Amino acid sequence: MAQLVGIVGAGRMGRGIAEAAAAAGLETVLVKATPGELAPARRAIAESLGGAVRRGALSEVALEATLGRLMLTRDLDALAGCGVVIEAVVERLQPKQHTLALVEARVATATVLASSTQALSLAALAEGLRAPTRFVGLRLASPERGEIAVTRRTYPHAVEVMQQLVRALGRTPVVVGLQPSPETDIKVDP
Repeated sequence: MAQLVGIVGAGRMGRGIAEAAAAAGLETVLVKATPGELAPARRAIAESLGGAVRRGALSEVALEATLGRLMLTRDLDALAGCGVVIEAVVERLQPKQHTLALVEARVATATVLASSTQALSLAALAEGLRAPTRFVGLRLASPERGEIAVTRRTYPHAVEVMQQLVRALGRTPVVVGLQPSPETDIKVDP
């Protein structure tokens, strides 16, 4: 299981994934992919966790521990030690492809790459990758499940790593293949 998880994109989706990973006890690197200050992203995560404290779902100690496992940066090189990196940038093909290519150049060959896309073709996203066999789609569809979307080129090891991550996040992993599942709108294709 990947003990260090990276997320690229500090918008709502990226922050949510980073918060979930850090709260699950995983060391987490959140890379802000756009210009601007890092503080608002950290503040948004702290406020979300603070809401869990107010509801009694999280202790203050757990909030501090979660924030302690979260590193925010603009430096893609900080992803070098990650076992999984999840791309969560704007939902457009070219920015996602560009981000994935930049990440792939900085991580180990065993690192699993994932996209949080809700609607784009996984095959198109993987086109520019040197190793599309380690690429999957990841959708944290609900608090109970996480969908791992694969293509014909995805190696079983990448799926296993993502299943372990989804379980670590407290969700049931559901692997979807070449056709979308009835519950998903991820476009998966050969």
